[in-house]
Amino acid sequence: MGFRIRSNATSARAIREMETHTQSLHVSNTKLASGKRINHAKDDAAGLAISENLRAKVRSLAVAKRNSLDGLSLLEVAEGGFNETSNMLVRLRELAIQAGSDTVGGKERNYLDREFVALKQEIDRISASVEFNGVRLIGGQPNPPQNQMKNIPSRKTDNPLEFQIDSSYLADSDGKSSANPVNIVRFSTENIVAYTSGKNSLNLGEGYDGTRLNSKNAAHNSIDRIDKAIKKVNEHRSYLGSTQNRLKHVMAVLDIKIESNMHSRSRIADTDFAAESSKYMRFQIQQNAASSVLSSANVSPNQALSLLDRSEFAPDIIKKTIIQDRVH
Repeated sequence: MGFRIRSNATSARAIREMETHTQSLHVSNTKLASGKRINHAKDDAAGLAISENLRAKVRSLAVAKRNSLDGLSLLEVAEGGFNETSNMLVRLRELAIQAGSDTVGGKERNYLDREFVALKQEIDRISASVEFNGVRLIGGQPNPPQNQMKNIPSRKTDNPLEFQIDSSYLADSDGKSSANPVNIVRFSTENIVAYTSGKNSLNLGEGYDGTRLNSKNAAHNSIDRIDKAIKKVNEHRSYLGSTQNRLKHVMAVLDIKIESNMHSRSRIADTDFAAESSKYMRFQIQQNAASSVLSSANVSPNQALSLLDRSEFAPDIIKKTIIQDRVH
């Protein structure tokens, strides 16, 4: 193979290889720096599409879990109201049993009746005050009983309430006509009433109406109605408790879904540092090798020029050019 100075094919080849290795080194460096295997669509177009869908699903599932937690909080607020209502009903029964005995007289019954009426008023006040984000929970919304508390404002919502507990919504299976939706948990407040009077109420009578302890017969008649009120409160609490337990299982399943989808996305989109570090070192070595080869390739033209420099037959113009090149 002869010496040539106009074209250095070896140098051009070395430059091309070095550019290739430099680009590969840059891509590998980007993956290691970002921690992502796919930084641009050109890295893996199909993988990018799948990983982005999984990323959207993971974030949606996280919001669905927060919805479930909020729903659980709502139910716990309602449960708290019924818990105190239950305590007061037990106290009402104690007072009724005490007033039903002839060991107390009319004067003492009036004292007992005063507390009895006050507790009934407190039951109504608690029923009106228990709310979550403006929604009254134990007042029979959206159609509360027509009693003294009927004008208590409440945020307008659909009934039953719906908790979005998954990352999708299917019109056929999650619509109003579906008895058991896939992505929705429903909770109805329409029949959950802790008021002392009105439709679906505890039927004790508001304040000085209805059940009283101002006589022995009134006390005896109050016991049965209080027992029915306690039974109704227990039914409401069992409904609340069953929905709470359902939401706890929903959150357990959501945790598994989030974890599985995160693992799937990680395998597609995240950098495998062990493999990528190995590639990075290989590209770095190849780049250094190409740089060394490029230096060697540039020696050949200089060798050809040195031959001319030493030749007595070389034209003066060529020697002058060689001298000028070396000066510069």
